Order: sequence, then structure tokens, then C-alpha cells
Amino acid sequence: MDGVFDVAGAGSLRDLIALAPSPKHVVVTIADPAGPELGARLSATSDDPGRALAEAAALGEAGRYVPHIEAVYRLDQAAEAHARSQSGHARGKLVIAI
Repeated sequence: MDGVFDVAGAGSLRDLIALAPSPKHVVVTIADPAGPELGARLSATSDDPGRALAEAAALGEAGRYVPHIEAVYRLDQAAEAHARSQSGHARGKLVIAI
């Protein structure tokens, strides 16, 4: 494992760190403000969030980060996507196509 990109937003960062070889392998979290105290970088407070997001995008482009997409919603279905997200039952990313 080269790195982990945390975007879950539901308290999964500690689990991801436990799965990774070390906290340094959690490349960036955009969802958990406890990231820095746990050894991960939080892009929202990074000195250079653009660079952190670019690193995550490069992992995706290289095929080293492939998110599981559960569903794609049209923009007029955004409320439905939000409800699904808030239900806690989504098991992948919910995409709103614009």
C-alpha cells in the first residue's frame, strides 16, 4: 500500500490508519480534522491544500487510488443523494453529475 486518501467524513480515519502501514501512508484526509494529531495531513488546514489534492489526484490517475462509486445521481436528484449519504448505508461514493 502506497497511500490512503480519506474522504469518508464518518470517523473512518482511525480505521484507515490501523489498516495502513503507518499514519504517514494516509496521504491526506479532507474529512477528519483530527488528522494532524493522528499523523495524517488534513488538506483543509494544509499550508498548500492544492498540492495535497494534486497528490491525491495523481494517485488516482496512476490507478493507485480507485474509489468505489455506489451511485451516480443527476443534479435534480441531489436531495436523494444527500438523504442516502446521511442514512449511513452508502457503501461507496455518491456522485452528483452536473
